[in-house]
Amino acid sequence: KPKISLLLNDGTSFLEHIVSGFKLFGCKQIVVVVNTRDYPLISTVIKADKYGLDVAINENPELGRMHSLKTGLGKLKQPTNVFIHNIDNPFVDVDILKLLAEQLDKAEYIYPTYKGKGGHPALISEAVMNNLLHEIHDFQNLKDYLARKNTIKVSTDNKSILINVNSLNEYNQYF
Repeated sequence: KPKISLLLNDGTSFLEHIVSGFKLFGCKQIVVVVNTRDYPLISTVIKADKYGLDVAINENPELGRMHSLKTGLGKLKQPTNVFIHNIDNPFVDVDILKLLAEQLDKAEYIYPTYKGKGGHPALISEAVMNNLLHEIHDFQNLKDYLARKNTIKVSTDNKSILINVNSLNEYNQYF
């Protein structure tokens, strides 16, 4: 089953749960990047109008995460700081979003860590967002690209930042 249509125990889709968390935090615009295969599923897993979502279709997912991110950034109405979150981690903690946002005046790239291991979501500054939009090499490894930026790692005791649901076994472990 495509990750976009996976459900939490309460019947909420991963996507709706993630979007709800970012809305609760106060994000003004949320862009969801999907591939062409998953695009038709959007309306079955979330009411985009309810959340004011913008949907970006990545027609070339084989180009990697950098291309996916740039596809989403292209939908932004104005330059801004941007959270990056993966669909395979349905957990969004508003307290972690606040911790990351509090560091924006000190760094361009901020992400949470649990026992030294990095997780999601990540936060990039408006300057990095603009740089990414003008980056011509989509094939770069996004993690390597961001590692060259002024970075702050924010330690948390919330291990959910590390969760990635990539198999039926992992799904069953949490739901």
